[in-house]
Amino acid sequence: IAHAASRHVSESIDRSKYISIGSLAGLIAGAIIGSQSSDGAGAAVITGTMALSQTAMLAFTRENETEADEKGIMFLKRSCFSPEGLLSGLMKIRASDYRGVEGIPDYVKTHPGTGQRIGHVETILSGYVPSPKKIKCDEDFRFDMVKYRLLGLYAKIEPTFLKLTTQLENDPSSADAAAIHYGLGLIYARKFMGKKAILHLKKALSINIFDPMILLEMGRIYLLNGEPEKALNVLKGIESDPVMGLMATFHKAGAYLELRNLSKAKKLFNTIIDKEPSLYPQAYFRLANILSLEKNAGLSHYYLGVYYSKINNYKTAVVHLNKALDTLKSETDIKKTKKLLNRLTKQSPDTIKKE
Repeated sequence: IAHAASRHVSESIDRSKYISIGSLAGLIAGAIIGSQSSDGAGAAVITGTMALSQTAMLAFTRENETEADEKGIMFLKRSCFSPEGLLSGLMKIRASDYRGVEGIPDYVKTHPGTGQRIGHVETILSGYVPSPKKIKCDEDFRFDMVKYRLLGLYAKIEPTFLKLTTQLENDPSSADAAAIHYGLGLIYARKFMGKKAILHLKKALSINIFDPMILLEMGRIYLLNGEPEKALNVLKGIESDPVMGLMATFHKAGAYLELRNLSKAKKLFNTIIDKEPSLYPQAYFRLANILSLEKNAGLSHYYLGVYYSKINNYKTAVVHLNKALDTLKSETDIKKTKKLLNRLTKQSPDTIKKE
């Protein structure tokens, strides 16, 4: 936000124009000198010009970062959040500097050194006392749930598991207990311990009743546990949720597929493809599975081709699309298959040639 408010992108574009003009003049001068001498002076001028132009741009970006830190603190002071969060974030970045980035000289970096930024922010925040009129964050703010969802789904399993279990043992009735149980449930699911995952999600749900984030994961994990009926019962309550609804529809379709209710599964997967095809490439794969069960080999191969094209596996996509053309009867289906093949030919001609 601070970068946008400071118009740093547009400023960088304007500055790059002037630097480019200066660089061009230096390159021309180097070329002229090089044509009239054989001692490498021209090459030195060209190299120096390019280095100076890049150094100038890096200096500008470092200034932008410093200004963004200052404005960011100003915005945070006006918001419900503490500006000290920026300082703690920078300290965490420095603590995780296992690659030794701090040892690189500032003049070759786009950002000031983290230590320098910490010192600058500490100076700005010295003596900071929150205003008594400072607004409070909305109590419905879902930060904890989102935080523990990210930990549960993507953080390293064992250290995160230890961290969350320790937090619960130390304070089982803390304000964020529901979110911690939620995160633990997701961790247990990744450890292939589905029953314990459901147990913790139920504990989270007993605190945050009807929470759509919890219900969504309960449905997903019931499905992983081979309990599609329970998954359907849980997911029915969140179909209309503006954020979780489509994800719930995807898992419902998977549950119907497990129950071999192919017509309902097909309808729901098609709904997902109509709304957000780029977010759910797996919907094409599942449709291919359904069509295979219905003995429709042509369309099954077509949807497999679409699926592999969506995940950029063009070689496999071409194989399935060609197999689809061997068996498809409908002119409409043949045309859309050929259309996709032609598009893949333009995107990745080398792959098509190999086939």
